[in-house]
Amino acid sequence: MPEEEAFAVFVRLMETYHLRELFKPTMTELGLCMFQLECLVQEQMPDLYAHFNNMGFDTSMYASSWFLALFTTTLPLELANRIMDIFLVEVIFLYLSYFNFSSNEFIFSIGSYFENKYKNLEK
Repeated sequence: MPEEEAFAVFVRLMETYHLRELFKPTMTELGLCMFQLECLVQEQMPDLYAHFNNMGFDTSMYASSWFLALFTTTLPLELANRIMDIFLVEVIFLYLSYFNFSSNEFIFSIGSYFENKYKNLEK
């Protein structure tokens, strides 16, 4: 896709889904999205919610990049493309599905991620 078309698609996404609101200085909309996700996880997956709570694991620790980059920085390109297709249909339920199908793998990968971050900070 030529750059001009890609930019036009980007602008359309930002306008249609109000994504620009996520990037405003206060990031109020991002906070709202994370609050909604947390409430849905609490309602739909109470065991996972309780586990995160017991660990002191805040939604902002993992979900902010999902909302800001729509999974494009955390998943392989082919899967990210599929996610974008789904995003255009059902945004919030996508995040719940991610937890539902890979919660154990997700918990392990988050632990490894933060362990590596802390190791890098110690250097």
